Amino acid sequence: MRNVRRASGIRRVRTSNRINDNSGRNTDKLKKLIDKIAKDTKPTDGEIADTIAYSNSIMNRLKERLKSSVEIILAGSVARGTQIRGKSDIDIFLMFPKTLDEREMEHKAIEIAKSIVDSKRESFVINYAEHPYIKIIDRHTLMSADIVPAFKIRDASEMASAVDRTPLHNLFVNSNLTERQKGDVRVLKYFLDQHYIYGAEARVGGFSGYLCEILVYSYGSFLNLISNFANAQERIVVDVINRKISFDKGDLDSYCKRFGSNFVVIDPTDNNRNVAAAVSQNSLARFVMISRRLLKDDPKRAFYREKFSESNNGSDIVRIARDYSLDMYSIVMESDRISEDTVWPQLVKLSSKISTLMIDNKFEPLLVLYGIKDSKAVINIMANALQNGAVVINGPSVFFADGAEKFYLKHKKRAEIFIERDRLIALEKSRFRDLKELLNFVVRDKSFKFPSHIKKSGARVSKRLSIDEDSIIFDNLVRKRI
Repeated sequence: MRNVRRASGIRRVRTSNRINDNSGRNTDKLKKLIDKIAKDTKPTDGEIADTIAYSNSIMNRLKERLKSSVEIILAGSVARGTQIRGKSDIDIFLMFPKTLDEREMEHKAIEIAKSIVDSKRESFVINYAEHPYIKIIDRHTLMSADIVPAFKIRDASEMASAVDRTPLHNLFVNSNLTERQKGDVRVLKYFLDQHYIYGAEARVGGFSGYLCEILVYSYGSFLNLISNFANAQERIVVDVINRKISFDKGDLDSYCKRFGSNFVVIDPTDNNRNVAAAVSQNSLARFVMISRRLLKDDPKRAFYREKFSESNNGSDIVRIARDYSLDMYSIVMESDRISEDTVWPQLVKLSSKISTLMIDNKFEPLLVLYGIKDSKAVINIMANALQNGAVVINGPSVFFADGAEKFYLKHKKRAEIFIERDRLIALEKSRFRDLKELLNFVVRDKSFKFPSHIKKSGARVSKRLSIDEDSIIFDNLVRKRI
């Protein structure tokens, strides 16, 4: 591989196997738990055989309809042997020669993939990422396979889109991970999934499967990985090729500035890519915290989140509001039926816009939860139960003549103006008396704009959600809660 090379001037650093801040007894319990989970998450021989059989069936059907210039490869966790039991999702890549136009390549791939679907037992959907791709679902076994078009490349310098480097990922992982480490990758994926931070999609903002693979490779084991992250500083940089995880301040500054992130994991197949770019600050902080808890608390309880239950998610949200005497309201909306990765950032932005409106009007949002399911979007807001008759607006010092005059002229007609020591203050009637009135303004007033894929028409403010609506925001609650 041309692009997998040792960066000049960087010394290879052997990772430590020392476990920090943990008693010997707790370490033994954790090691036994890791071994058990590694065994339990490994796919059975039957599952592997079924996955291979279905993969071969689809690949053979594709082979009959494709020219020899198009290479068909099995990719993803199935190809790399890191899939979790019961989640053997199949990724098949059609690698076209780069002489083709990109749109022509996409069209050919979709038409050929559609043509091999066995209508008697299979269905398909077209999804959209960097390229459109087809997911084929076997209605009898419920197995599925994504058929993804890409360009055939030799190294990252020839890449036209992000998916083109996937075969390079296969080669790196299969060439470098031991069977023991592949077991540790499954443990890591399962651990992250238990805490709702596995997956790079926008809704999760978590750790991708490939990121899990190269983190285990870089740190050597699951145990060493969590031990390091439990004591992580604010900035984390991993040079995968050299398994280098310790840097001086100058190098940290350089890497973080170059990638615009405080969490940088350099792709061993493309040194211009940060594999951790999709990991949100919340997900990274959560991983640090749960790693710490896994080492310090009872390992089983920390690993499986035994403190919390999905079965009572709705009552848990209501209990928090009741126990802390909070006002709780939700806005329930319809969204377009398009990729969740497109709608989710708009929902986050709308949530932030509502929070800003609340803060401007002296209602502090203490906890904001949001979620999407199918075509329904929900924003749940908790705040102190307040009724605001008036708000105080702080002005400048009277000795700052220009500013003081502007403040006085702006507020004199609708507020009472006072001097507190040397500063002007305005006592003004509240725009909204309570949180419900503010949120009704959000959904009814034409001046408050919604994003393009979230519909204002039909949006409603609710004091109590249905069980189904509770479940939509529960994932977001879990990702924020320890």
